[in-house]
Amino acid sequence: MENFLRSKEYWQVVESGVREPANDAIMTDAQKSELEGRKLKELKAKNYLFQAIDRSILETILSKETSKDIWDSMKKKYQGSSRVKRAQLQALRRDFEVLQMKDEEGVEVEVELEEGEIEAIEMAAGISKPMTITLKAKAEDGINIMTSPR
Repeated sequence: MENFLRSKEYWQVVESGVREPANDAIMTDAQKSELEGRKLKELKAKNYLFQAIDRSILETILSKETSKDIWDSMKKKYQGSSRVKRAQLQALRRDFEVLQMKDEEGVEVEVELEEGEIEAIEMAAGISKPMTITLKAKAEDGINIMTSPR
C-alpha cells in the first residue's frame, strides 16, 4: 500500500498530514491553492486507504480524521498480527527441523515391473528363478533390498 501511495504521490500527505494554518493567518492565492491541493491529496489518500481496509476493521477506522491517523492505526493493527504470524512460523519451522522418523516407523515401497524388465534384472543378477524385489527402510537402517522368488 505504501508503494502504491508513493506512486500516486500521496505518501507525503499520509506521512506528515496536512497542516492547517492558524485561523487569523493571511494567505496568498498561491498558498491557498497549495493548501487546497494538499487537502485534495489527503482526501484521495483516505479514499485509497478505505478501499484497502478489511470490512472487519473499517468501523474503527471511519472515526479517523486524516490519512495519517488511518495509516498509523492500520500499521498498529497489522504489525501485531505479523508478529503473531512470525511466532507461529518460527514454531512450525522448529517442529520441522526436529522431525525425524521414529524407530518403529518404516517405509515400504512396492515396485511393479513389466515382464521384460524383470527378465533383464534377473539376467543381470544371474538369477535363474523369477523373483520379487521388496524395499524396506527403517530409521536406523539404510535401504535393505530383499529378494524372494515369486
